[in-house]
Amino acid sequence: MKATGISACAGLVLTGLVTGGCDISDKDVELVTVSEVRELQQKAEKDPKVLLLVDPRSEAAYARAHLPGAIRMELRPDMEERGIDPRVAGHKNIIVYGDNPASSVAKGMTKRLMKVGYDDVRLFAGGLEEWRLMQYPVEGEEQQPPTSTP
Repeated sequence: MKATGISACAGLVLTGLVTGGCDISDKDVELVTVSEVRELQQKAEKDPKVLLLVDPRSEAAYARAHLPGAIRMELRPDMEERGIDPRVAGHKNIIVYGDNPASSVAKGMTKRLMKVGYDDVRLFAGGLEEWRLMQYPVEGEEQQPPTSTP
Protein backbone atom coordinates (compact mmCIF):
# COMPACT_ATOMS: atom_id res chain seq x y z
CA MET A 1 0.00 0.00 0.00
CA LYS A 2 1.16 3.53 -0.61
CA ALA A 3 -0.01 6.91 0.54
CA THR A 4 1.47 10.03 -0.94
CA GLY A 5 3.99 11.77 1.25
CA ILE A 6 1.88 14.92 1.22
CA SER A 7 -1.32 13.16 2.30
CA ALA A 8 0.51 11.10 4.92
CA CYS A 9 2.02 14.25 6.43
CA ALA A 10 -1.29 16.13 6.17
CA GLY A 11 -3.04 13.31 7.99
CA LEU A 12 -0.52 13.45 10.81
CA VAL A 13 -0.86 17.22 11.07
CA LEU A 14 -4.67 17.04 11.11
CA THR A 15 -4.67 14.41 13.83
CA GLY A 16 -2.27 16.49 15.91
CA LEU A 17 0.56 13.97 15.72
CA VAL A 18 2.82 16.38 13.88
CA THR A 19 2.94 20.11 14.03
CA GLY A 20 4.90 21.83 11.31
CA GLY A 21 7.02 19.67 8.99
CA CYS A 22 6.61 15.97 8.57
CA ASP A 23 9.67 14.60 10.33
CA ILE A 24 9.96 10.91 11.05
CA SER A 25 11.78 10.05 14.27
CA ASP A 26 13.28 6.85 15.61
CA LYS A 27 10.09 6.40 17.67
CA ASP A 28 8.11 6.08 14.43
CA VAL A 29 10.21 3.13 13.19
CA GLU A 30 8.59 -0.25 13.74
CA LEU A 31 10.82 -3.29 14.08
CA VAL A 32 10.30 -6.73 12.61
CA THR A 33 11.88 -9.96 13.84
CA VAL A 34 13.82 -12.51 11.84
CA SER A 35 10.96 -14.99 12.20
CA GLU A 36 8.49 -12.42 10.86
CA VAL A 37 10.73 -11.85 7.83
CA ARG A 38 10.88 -15.61 7.19
CA GLU A 39 7.10 -15.88 7.48
CA LEU A 40 6.63 -13.03 5.00
CA GLN A 41 9.10 -14.68 2.61
CA GLN A 42 7.01 -17.84 2.65
CA LYS A 43 3.84 -15.85 1.92
CA ALA A 44 5.65 -14.01 -0.87
CA GLU A 45 6.27 -17.32 -2.64
CA LYS A 46 2.54 -17.33 -3.47
CA ASP A 47 2.15 -13.54 -3.86
CA PRO A 48 5.36 -11.60 -4.65
CA LYS A 49 3.71 -8.29 -3.68
CA VAL A 50 3.50 -9.45 -0.05
CA LEU A 51 7.14 -8.56 0.66
CA LEU A 52 9.93 -6.35 -0.59
CA LEU A 53 13.30 -6.51 1.14
CA VAL A 54 15.35 -3.32 0.76
CA ASP A 55 19.11 -3.36 1.24
CA PRO A 56 20.59 0.16 1.46
CA ARG A 57 24.18 -1.00 2.04
CA SER A 58 26.99 -0.30 -0.41
CA GLU A 59 27.05 -1.93 -3.81
CA ALA A 60 30.07 -4.03 -2.76
CA ALA A 61 28.39 -5.23 0.45
CA TYR A 62 25.23 -6.13 -1.46
CA ALA A 63 27.26 -8.05 -4.07
CA ARG A 64 29.02 -10.04 -1.33
CA ALA A 65 25.82 -11.15 0.42
CA HIS A 66 22.19 -10.08 0.74
CA LEU A 67 18.90 -11.59 1.83
CA PRO A 68 17.24 -13.65 -0.91
CA GLY A 69 15.15 -11.48 -3.20
CA ALA A 70 16.34 -8.19 -1.72
CA ILE A 71 16.81 -5.17 -3.94
CA ARG A 72 19.62 -2.70 -3.43
CA MET A 73 18.44 0.85 -3.01
CA GLU A 74 20.76 3.74 -2.33
CA LEU A 75 19.83 6.12 0.47
CA ARG A 76 19.71 9.47 -1.31
CA PRO A 77 18.86 12.95 -0.03
CA ASP A 78 16.60 13.57 -3.05
CA MET A 79 14.34 10.54 -2.60
CA GLU A 80 11.33 12.69 -1.78
CA GLU A 81 11.75 14.74 -4.96
CA ARG A 82 12.22 11.61 -7.05
CA GLY A 83 8.87 10.25 -5.89
CA ILE A 84 7.63 6.70 -6.17
CA ASP A 85 10.11 4.01 -7.14
CA PRO A 86 8.32 1.47 -9.35
CA ARG A 87 10.33 -1.35 -7.73
CA VAL A 88 8.79 -0.48 -4.36
CA ALA A 89 5.27 0.59 -5.26
CA GLY A 90 2.48 -1.87 -4.53
CA HIS A 91 4.23 -4.06 -1.96
CA LYS A 92 2.28 -4.83 1.21
CA ASN A 93 5.35 -5.10 3.46
CA ILE A 94 8.57 -3.18 2.88
CA ILE A 95 11.34 -4.43 5.14
CA VAL A 96 14.67 -2.59 5.30
CA TYR A 97 17.79 -4.19 6.76
CA GLY A 98 21.49 -3.47 7.12
CA ASP A 99 24.47 -5.32 8.50
CA ASN A 100 23.38 -5.40 12.16
CA PRO A 101 21.38 -3.50 14.81
CA ALA A 102 23.86 -0.59 14.66
CA SER A 103 23.19 0.02 10.96
CA SER A 104 22.45 3.72 10.64
CA VAL A 105 21.94 3.45 6.88
CA ALA A 106 19.15 0.89 7.38
CA LYS A 107 17.39 3.05 9.96
CA GLY A 108 17.88 6.10 7.72
CA MET A 109 16.41 4.30 4.70
CA THR A 110 13.43 3.13 6.75
CA LYS A 111 12.69 6.68 7.86
CA ARG A 112 13.25 8.09 4.37
CA LEU A 113 10.81 5.61 2.79
CA MET A 114 8.27 6.49 5.47
CA LYS A 115 8.78 10.19 4.80
CA VAL A 116 8.33 9.66 1.05
CA GLY A 117 4.96 8.17 2.00
CA TYR A 118 5.22 4.41 1.71
CA ASP A 119 3.03 2.50 4.15
CA ASP A 120 4.04 -0.68 5.97
CA VAL A 121 7.76 0.11 6.07
CA ARG A 122 9.55 -1.63 8.92
CA LEU A 123 13.13 -2.24 10.01
CA PHE A 124 14.69 -5.67 10.44
CA ALA A 125 17.25 -4.43 12.94
CA GLY A 126 19.12 -7.74 13.29
CA GLY A 127 20.05 -7.47 9.65
CA LEU A 128 22.40 -9.72 7.77
CA GLU A 129 24.29 -10.55 10.97
CA GLU A 130 21.26 -12.11 12.69
CA TRP A 131 20.14 -13.72 9.42
CA ARG A 132 23.47 -15.53 9.15
CA LEU A 133 23.44 -16.51 12.83
CA MET A 134 20.18 -18.30 12.12
CA GLN A 135 21.96 -20.01 9.18
CA TYR A 136 19.41 -18.80 6.66
CA PRO A 137 20.56 -18.69 3.03
CA VAL A 138 21.97 -15.56 1.41
CA GLU A 139 22.46 -14.56 -2.20
CA GLY A 140 25.63 -13.05 -3.61
CA GLU A 141 29.29 -13.95 -3.87
CA GLU A 142 29.40 -15.39 -0.35
CA GLN A 143 26.44 -17.75 -0.64
CA GLN A 144 26.27 -20.27 2.13
CA PRO A 145 26.08 -23.88 1.03
CA PRO A 146 22.89 -25.60 2.17
CA THR A 147 23.36 -27.35 5.47
CA SER A 148 22.23 -30.92 5.72
CA THR A 149 20.56 -32.20 8.82
CA PRO A 150 21.36 -35.73 9.97
